This record gives sequence, C-alpha cells and structure tokens, in this order.
Amino acid sequence: MPVTSTAINAKSCKIYLDDELGVLQDISGSANEVQIDLDRKLGDFNVFGDDETYRLEGKKDGSIDLTVLYTRATKEGFRLVRDWREAGGARTIRVDVPDSSAGADRYEGEVLAEKISIPLKADEAKPIPVKLTLKAHGKINPTTVP
Repeated sequence: MPVTSTAINAKSCKIYLDDELGVLQDISGSANEVQIDLDRKLGDFNVFGDDETYRLEGKKDGSIDLTVLYTRATKEGFRLVRDWREAGGARTIRVDVPDSSAGADRYEGEVLAEKISIPLKADEAKPIPVKLTLKAHGKINPTTVP
C-alpha cells in the first residue's frame, strides 16, 4: 500500500464551549489538548463445552479530556470552566478537526464536568495546564462541518 497523502495534524483544531448563556465560545486560543473517547459497553460470556469467549454490544458512552491554560479573561477556557464547575449543569462542547472549514470532522455533544485538576508548581515558568474531565450527557455526535 502506498503512503497516505491525507494525514492531518491537530494544530488548527477549533474547540468551542458554551458560556453561562448557552453561547458557544471559541476557546481554541486558550486550549492545547483534547482527548475524545467514544466507548461502547461490552458484556462477555462463556458457555459449557467451548473454550472461547464471546461478547455482546451494549450502550454507547463518551468522554472528553480537555486541557486549557490558566488565564484571567472571562470568555477564555479556564474562566468558563471554573465558573461552569460552580454553576453545574450540562454544556455543549464542539471540537472541529482539523479546523472549522466545510467537510472537516466535528465532534459535538452535551457534557457534564466531572473533574478539574489545577496543578500549581513553584518551579515552573510555563503556563498552568488545567485539566478537565467531561462526561457525555447523551451522545457525542461525530458529524461533518457543513
């Protein structure tokens, strides 16, 4: 098979997160890592007289790990995340890969904030990377940007 000519990288991905009014805010400029996990529950079983294991497919699930930089602006990633953690509730997240141009891949869904990790280190000169674990509240929908 010849080497692919369609590989992409993530440097121009667009990440959007709802603010408190439900308006999607572009947080790409203050986010630097997104991990999207699309899962399906599997149940395994064995039967008498057979050495093999079999599986049934169950419910779908998803989660997104998001890293944003600790910043002080109100509509950037960290402040949206911190205020959301206090307010609670589901918010929309949208991730466009490799960017938001027509035909790009889009992952979008309602999520709940499960955990925020703020690592503060006295010997670091780099910005503080705040890690957020989001769990799907319904479906994380893979589509195409119109």
